[in-house]
Amino acid sequence: MPNYPYNTLNVQLSIDNLNKLNDNFVNIETDIKEANDRISEIVAQAGSDNTEIVDARGGFPVLSDRLNNTDTRLDQGVASVRDDVFDYTLTPQSPKPQKNGIRTNSAKIIQKTSADELQIVQRTNKGYVHYTLTKNSGASGTEDYGINHELIRLTKARQFQDAYVYFDMGSPASGTLTTLYEAGQNNTIEQRLFKLPQLDMSRNFSSKGDGTGLACYELAAGGEVTYNLDATKTKKANILFLCSTGGGEDVQILINDTLVKSFNPRSYVVTGTTTAAMALIEFEIPSKADGDEIIVLKIKNNSSSYPVYPCCINFFELKDHNGQVIDNFKCFGSTRGGWIENSGASDYALYDATAGKWFGSYHGGEVSEHDFLIWNQNAITDIDDYDLSMTAFADVPMGEWRIQRNFKLYQQTALAGGKARMVSEFDFNVDGTLEMDFGYYDGQVQLGTFYTGLTSTNTAFSYVFQPKFHFFGDVPSGNHYNIPLTEGRVSQVNPTDVLQLDIRFTKFNQEHDTRGPSIFDHDNYRKFYYGPIFGAASNPVSLGSLSFSKGLDFIVR
Repeated sequence: MPNYPYNTLNVQLSIDNLNKLNDNFVNIETDIKEANDRISEIVAQAGSDNTEIVDARGGFPVLSDRLNNTDTRLDQGVASVRDDVFDYTLTPQSPKPQKNGIRTNSAKIIQKTSADELQIVQRTNKGYVHYTLTKNSGASGTEDYGINHELIRLTKARQFQDAYVYFDMGSPASGTLTTLYEAGQNNTIEQRLFKLPQLDMSRNFSSKGDGTGLACYELAAGGEVTYNLDATKTKKANILFLCSTGGGEDVQILINDTLVKSFNPRSYVVTGTTTAAMALIEFEIPSKADGDEIIVLKIKNNSSSYPVYPCCINFFELKDHNGQVIDNFKCFGSTRGGWIENSGASDYALYDATAGKWFGSYHGGEVSEHDFLIWNQNAITDIDDYDLSMTAFADVPMGEWRIQRNFKLYQQTALAGGKARMVSEFDFNVDGTLEMDFGYYDGQVQLGTFYTGLTSTNTAFSYVFQPKFHFFGDVPSGNHYNIPLTEGRVSQVNPTDVLQLDIRFTKFNQEHDTRGPSIFDHDNYRKFYYGPIFGAASNPVSLGSLSFSKGLDFIVR
């Protein structure tokens, strides 16, 4: 029998190794079971006993439900904040920018020329702006409310080349004058006083109603005349003379029989260049702030052989007048096309989506509840600011006019059959500028459009200069030209007449405005359109209130 000692040993070793390996697997399996039991215990404990995890669930069965709910609430919160941001009445919008340049306030002419018309003359950087404001006129189409055009609104803005005020000498209290040069549209005296390169006499405007102004008179040798003038706070007066080498050489001016000035008119003529000249002779007068005393002004021609030629008392360019006694004004028209010549809306317009009609300003549906203007009821000139009072437009006598530095017009109107109201303030107290402030309130109208910055700019304004440069061309396209804006400012330019119109306005977000600011390149105007609501006729906006502003700066380049 063979002997296999090596092989037996190897088998025995292999069996021992297998037994040990099996024991190891059993131990591993036990360890895994214990680990699984421990994991289950931890999971169970985490699910029921771990306070931090339970709190993190916030009452939801699993944590993911709460996270999903947080996302939903976050979305709702963002939407709520967005609504607040886009709410015109809760979140401040971009306010109307300030006017560029120096802000001054000069004397202006205000005249009620008819029951429905007010005219204002205001200084600008070169010459003057002539505003026409009217009521009871406007659109009456099938898409307009068409009745009750009771807002006093801007319908024209033209240029006057120059303007002056004066006290006419044609009717002295005593003494006699004869007329040397009649009052005219641009007589010999005015030609000597003013350079008027673009004169259009058909557009002259004067207190006499026919566009004529001062005359020139002749005071005979040895003659004298007197005038009774109200005392004011001013301490100086003047007389405008035509001085001639063939006229008298000794003139005296007396106040209350006291000599205050004597002069030789011939000395004002430059020798060898001309035979005549204009001279403004200034002298001191008594002053009294309440204006209840009379000053007697006397002019004496002491020449025994030659006449002298007085023209008027207290001659001032309008911009320089400061309360001196006057009784007339004269403004020279210009051939330049106006800034605004079309009577369409130059303020606001609204569209009633329910009625399918436009209303407000030019479109009608606007009934006046109050209108007041700042008016001096006591005299032509305002001695001081305390002479001014709030006066209803209807209470201002027809044809009356005033020279005032301070002038505002306040109105409240009911819109769309009482479904909303508007307060309007027109402020003329910055030279060359009309500032407008509006308040829409008690609104119950479903608005398809709400324009807040309308301006019916003259069609001759063929350029946009700010915020970008654009030329419309010579032939209107009939299209809207959109203007990207970051602030409410647009500058339009008429290159032919070198006029500029800057429009400043409150800029709102575009939540309900599908077009944005634009200029309508039309045959009748290059009209600026802007408002917070446009194109919402099928999904109208209910707007209870809205405050907005606009400023128009009338500039001669």
